[in-house]
Amino acid sequence: MNKFFLLILILFSEISFASSNDAIDLESLKSYMRSLKNISANFIQIDKRGQSQSGKFYLSRPGKMRWEYQDPKELVIVLNNNKIYYYDKELDQVSHYIGNYGMLDVLIENDIFTSKKFKIDSYISDEEMTNITFKSVEDSSSFTLVFNSDPLRLLGCVLEEESGNKVNLKFISMTEHLSFDPSLFQLRQSLSPQR
Repeated sequence: MNKFFLLILILFSEISFASSNDAIDLESLKSYMRSLKNISANFIQIDKRGQSQSGKFYLSRPGKMRWEYQDPKELVIVLNNNKIYYYDKELDQVSHYIGNYGMLDVLIENDIFTSKKFKIDSYISDEEMTNITFKSVEDSSSFTLVFNSDPLRLLGCVLEEESGNKVNLKFISMTEHLSFDPSLFQLRQSLSPQR
């Protein structure tokens, strides 16, 4: 009889311990994501070949994002209301495209959880880390957001395209802002001083 009581005690201890490991429930994560409106961070980007790039990242939800690559090549990419602007400092040239942002929409949509473009593929949370993966409804592309669980904070993301390309992004020194100057999400034809 004592062995049976001990077994029940151990099972309930493990159940209690397991439930305390689920640090972030999905509703808390949704609330946190909806609260992120204007953020900036330094970033390190690593592709599937191990090549790294670094720079500064700005996000203003909904619909605006800016990537300033500083190393090894200086580039600026701005996403603003279905337009993508690409500035190559070496060429001193701005190109622009009109279209959707693909999986980057996960970051810039006002509420990704109500989007019809993506579905939640997986959600894993413990006392240290929380990951949520969104899959495109159109292809096999996925976008995983990585969070610190306590305190809840966005650490980075992983983009996996249908082509097999994979990019890991780590955010460093993320800061929340009340607002940004709107010119941050615009590019003129030439950003270099006139000669």
